[in-house]
Amino acid sequence: MEKRKPMSPYLEEWAIRLAAEGTSYRKAANFLEKWFGKPF
Repeated sequence: MEKRKPMSPYLEEWAIRLAAEGTSYRKAANFLEKWFGKPF
């Protein structure tokens, strides 16, 4: 699964909002890390 998906502005904003709200940030970060293959 080395398929790289470009991070869309929508997903970026979603991640930023999750981080700002602190809502399950760890789970979201883990999910995004698996999805995009890079740590946050």
